Amino acid sequence: MNSSIKILTFFSIYLFTSFDSKQISTLEEKQEYASIIEKYLQLKEVEPGVVLNNVDRKKFGLLDYKFSWKKLAKGLEITIDDHIINTSKALTLNPVLGNGADSVNFANAINQLKIYQIDSVIGFVLSREPCSGLGCSAFY
Repeated sequence: MNSSIKILTFFSIYLFTSFDSKQISTLEEKQEYASIIEKYLQLKEVEPGVVLNNVDRKKFGLLDYKFSWKKLAKGLEITIDDHIINTSKALTLNPVLGNGADSVNFANAINQLKIYQIDSVIGFVLSREPCSGLGCSAFY
């Protein structure tokens, strides 16, 4: 992630300092530069090596990892190899409905698992089962 930011920073500085000092004045020129940057960022997008949908097994192995999970009174306990993650006190990183961070203890099931092998990152999409009302569209 840090290398992507460094590359983007370098590219942005290079892009905006390597041209003449004239300012970008037309909407067409601005859109052209936006298109160049968008194409560059799409080339640097990282895709997961493995995506597992509808994780209904409580224990399973994937690549070199051993996963298990169980429901708690509030939240989940996810075990990856010997590392335990308890979601009962976890908060979302992004604001939810403009109210700031939201508690993840509402989630009690793993909906999706993604493994990004390049950066050794594992991502989870959590949900509530059974769902009712607005909870049916809540994923963490």
